[in-house]
Amino acid sequence: MRASRRTEYERLERAIIAEESDKAILSREPRNNLHLFNESSSIEHLVQQLLRRAEIIDKGTSPSPSFDEARDLAETGRANFTFRSIDPGRAKKNTSLLNRRLRSLMEDPKLGVKERIGRVCYNLLVSAHPPDMHTYNTLIVAFDKAGYHAFADALVNSFFHERLLRPTPSTFVAILNHYKATNNHGKFLRALACLTGADSKTGAKIGRRHVGDVENSPILRKWAADTRLRTRTGDWVWEHVPLSRPLVEEVITGLLRFRLFDQAATFFVTCMRSGVAVSTSVVKQILDE
Repeated sequence: MRASRRTEYERLERAIIAEESDKAILSREPRNNLHLFNESSSIEHLVQQLLRRAEIIDKGTSPSPSFDEARDLAETGRANFTFRSIDPGRAKKNTSLLNRRLRSLMEDPKLGVKERIGRVCYNLLVSAHPPDMHTYNTLIVAFDKAGYHAFADALVNSFFHERLLRPTPSTFVAILNHYKATNNHGKFLRALACLTGADSKTGAKIGRRHVGDVENSPILRKWAADTRLRTRTGDWVWEHVPLSRPLVEEVITGLLRFRLFDQAATFFVTCMRSGVAVSTSVVKQILDE
């Protein structure tokens, strides 16, 4: 049973890599200079958070030149990002190269915490474009896989509260796994609320419309009326996250992890009644637990 509870990080990483070249995945990019400035400020703040946590964790005296250089870049606000729309093809290649570099840095056994995080932050700051959702997915999973949960937490917080990124199909799989790995029962349930439109603060970052706009537009009224895909909570109508098999399985294993057995069983029965397939390993885990 202990083996069945382990996360298959390699499978999750493969899914994230495949998404980088999936043309069907929509993104949300800065459209003007103000958007780009806000994105730059958010990335600099994220980098400062990562560096501060590295300094707390690694109190060694060995030199970390990349850490010092990344800190200087973040403090002086020298991130010089450009619009992806200028050359979308090249931007996609740059993101793929950046993410490959980040994964290799996280897997390098010779690097200490400060130097490793310093190199990660340096690469984020010198990127031609603001790190996108694919890069966030890459880092959340890479940090959790390495046991660096405090750094993954900074990425998740940045996604929810500081960026306007649109999640990919793997984003909430990675976020739910992060809360499962850190044993954070409350935030796991809050993430479920985000998935279903029940959270009134951030939602799932897929899309939302203010109720005032909905009331004044026949098209939006029809859009909001489909409660299978959207939920009104507070002053907003929130778009749900499209469910996929990996996401459904992550919800089930998370409910089991937090010993919410009734809810896991009910959700599983609902999947069977709705014709939603889950893997035999997840079925076995449900019955074992």
